[in-house]
Amino acid sequence: MERPQEGRGSVNAARPSMGAADAPNWNALWARLAFEEWRRRGLSMAVVCPGSRSAPLAAAVAALRGVPTIIAHDERGGAFAALGAARATGRAAAVVTTSGTAVANLLPAAVEASKTGTPLLFVTADRPPELHGCGANQCIRQQGIFGSFAAWSVEMPCAGVDVPLSWLLATAGEAWDRAHAPSHAAGPVHINWAFREPLAPIVQPWDRASLGEIERWLDGDRPWRDPIAQGSVDAVAAQVIDGARAFASRAQQPILCVGPLYSPGMRAVADRVAAALGWPVLADIGSGLRSVRTCVNAIRHADLIVLDRDAAPQLPDAIVRVGALHASRRVNEWVSSALGQGARLMLVRTTAEPADPDRAASAELVVDVRADVPAAARDSQAVPTVDARAPHHSSAAWKRADEVVDGVLRAALDGDADAPIDEPSTARIVSESAPSGCTLLLGNSMPVRDADMHAPWMNEGVPIAVSRGASGIDGMLATAVGHAKATGEPTIALLGDITMLHDLSSLALASTSGAGVVIVVVNNDGGGIFHFLPLQQHPALLEPWSTAPQGADFSAAAKIFGMSFAQPQRRGELRGALDRSLADARNGRCTLIEVRTNRAENLAFHRSLQAQVTAALHEPRVNAAPCRPLVLVHGFLGSPDDWCPFERALREIPHAPPTIRADLLGAARALIAAGNAKPSLPQLACALLGALRRDPRLQGGFDVLGYSLGGRVALEWMVPQQGAAAGANDIRVMLASAHPGLDDEAERSQRANADARFAEQLAAIDGARTADERDARIASLLDAWYSTPMFAPLTSGPAFNLILQRRREDLQSSGTASCWAAIVAGCSPGSNEPRWNALQAAGDACTVVTGEQDARYCAVMQRSGHLGIATRMIKDAGHALPMEKPEALARLAAAWAAPHGSAHETIETGSTHQTGLA
Repeated sequence: MERPQEGRGSVNAARPSMGAADAPNWNALWARLAFEEWRRRGLSMAVVCPGSRSAPLAAAVAALRGVPTIIAHDERGGAFAALGAARATGRAAAVVTTSGTAVANLLPAAVEASKTGTPLLFVTADRPPELHGCGANQCIRQQGIFGSFAAWSVEMPCAGVDVPLSWLLATAGEAWDRAHAPSHAAGPVHINWAFREPLAPIVQPWDRASLGEIERWLDGDRPWRDPIAQGSVDAVAAQVIDGARAFASRAQQPILCVGPLYSPGMRAVADRVAAALGWPVLADIGSGLRSVRTCVNAIRHADLIVLDRDAAPQLPDAIVRVGALHASRRVNEWVSSALGQGARLMLVRTTAEPADPDRAASAELVVDVRADVPAAARDSQAVPTVDARAPHHSSAAWKRADEVVDGVLRAALDGDADAPIDEPSTARIVSESAPSGCTLLLGNSMPVRDADMHAPWMNEGVPIAVSRGASGIDGMLATAVGHAKATGEPTIALLGDITMLHDLSSLALASTSGAGVVIVVVNNDGGGIFHFLPLQQHPALLEPWSTAPQGADFSAAAKIFGMSFAQPQRRGELRGALDRSLADARNGRCTLIEVRTNRAENLAFHRSLQAQVTAALHEPRVNAAPCRPLVLVHGFLGSPDDWCPFERALREIPHAPPTIRADLLGAARALIAAGNAKPSLPQLACALLGALRRDPRLQGGFDVLGYSLGGRVALEWMVPQQGAAAGANDIRVMLASAHPGLDDEAERSQRANADARFAEQLAAIDGARTADERDARIASLLDAWYSTPMFAPLTSGPAFNLILQRRREDLQSSGTASCWAAIVAGCSPGSNEPRWNALQAAGDACTVVTGEQDARYCAVMQRSGHLGIATRMIKDAGHALPMEKPEALARLAAAWAAPHGSAHETIETGSTHQTGLA
């Protein structure tokens, strides 16, 4: 249930608060004044749990403006939702409960908030003093119920004229300040509030003169007293940088360990510190530093790199730890080994407890940063204001090892979309599917560890939410709801089956809160993590006493709460389900995706991956300079995942170049969002090149393999004096089935008209009124597109059904068809200049590749050869080379990356078709 609001993610800004002076009685007045003070302080969310004794507090929340609210029937889940909101924003959320055991249900969230310094306000109603100790109903001793886990507690007297209202406002302000105390002392605050009758808003006259000195405050919008001062992100970052540099001034192998971070402010500090130091950064998945643009020196796969100590880089001699311990036990043990051999440890502490189980720290810096990050600071995070330094020399070995491990993972997990689903690939797919602005919440036990081990570079601007304070499985779904509700953006929650069952009641919270949550449940029928622990050696204790098999079918749970449900069997199906679910989440709807796996098979697969990683790390390095990265640009109606079969084939070739997939659709969406309704080919090329140039992995130059439309985009970078080609003089381009353009004016006009009609067909897909109508339009358009002769070899192959399924799923995503329509209209060969002159001028920087059965593009290849351009032909292939002949194209690309052989070459491939497509 949710109070009606103006649109999804609304904070009721247009809804006036009910004036405190109009309160019907003393109870209502006091409650309204307290919540008004908290609203002025920046209350991120209010959760109301139903009850009678708490009615004045619930009425005060209902009167608020500008604060998202949720009604939660389960106090435990409601408290965790507040926890999620506070972590997402850095500002306290409030939970209102009635008396009795309702209060006790807040304890698990209080424990987690206390361990991580998360500000919360637990506002609990209580019986008045005269009803205690006499057997009154629903009456327990609530004072001190949270014990040492409360940062502060206060007993509120019953409302009345005897207590000045200024005391009330000062106490409310004190509660807020205690919750947001210096970072190492922040946490949950308990406001236990006794109420006498009337609890309902019954009118009982009270003396308005009692307002006294606070009347002027009521007319303004400032807090009763100014909040405590906290350091800015830049000031705290500078403090940490100076301390770290002084600490490691004589170190030869320093490293920065960044564990889970629980506030936007501290994540921004870590970002700046990492950039300034230039050291290798062992970044836990919960650090938020796993985006390549966020932290160039981040090491994604430290857990697997240190799997074999002999293959890992040299032990550090100085370690600076920011935040909590890593989720990876191996990383923590590796750090302990370094400390045992004399390494020095400095802690940058933000919580009550130091992250130092070895008791080895020789320096400690307790910092206090604004938990929330002002808009100006957020906007500047990509360009740190501190002096960013070049990578330390010790970073090279770590980066090489990281790329080796990621190569193994890409080969094993990113390839065939038709491969059966498994837990490592699930974590990898979910992690890379989270778009900018979407929170990714990782459940404890295996999900957070699988993501920490296997996640690739993540999209920029994806907040990571973990609960590693007490590492419990309590309230994880409710926490995800809180993140989504407070931010107004979707949240993806990757949870285990036991974790989901533990928080099953929060499905009601998710389905009724108006927050968009995508719930991915990995169901291996029990506690799969115990197979990775010493208990594995004791099967009689392992099964069933530890794993606790449960046999749950989550489709029934989704049906009960009116959620969409999917149960993908293969990797490609999971990607499609996530795309569709995220589109629904942007409209405030929730989806439950169940991924079924086998615990024993999961253990074996992890062990196999680890063996491959160890072997790859021990493989001798070639002394020759490494190949430059190869950027892959897909074609029309395609996606970056179309390159998966090609990448899988490329990795089978020794010393092949690393690959980076470009996203044409993403570049076009950015242009359209900026007001360019029909981006031209040069504009699209310029936008894509700008995005690539910002990728630190490409700073040393790169080669490009562009297929079809992707090749035409890449050819724009070869145009002299073209804005899109700024800084592109070091780029080499291989054009696969790409046409440089039409010379004949009549042919260009005809093509422009045809593409305009095709764009209208595409745009009509998003205009469909029903799902059936949309499906019919998609089917009609794809039938027309793939009926052209150049696709005949593709459509006759067994891979085509998978391709067609992918295209249907892509076009079903909201806005995708309209975006492709804009690309067709703006990038048509009929409305853009031909680039034959640019091709000729490029000379050795370009190579043209064509399929033998693609007659039209064979003519392109012949003309290119006459212009002195190197050409290649693949036998028994048509137009769609990456999908028809990925192995042959991979051999060509690998040879081209280290050029040798004649300028005109035919690759003999036989006639078999590739059977897998991502």
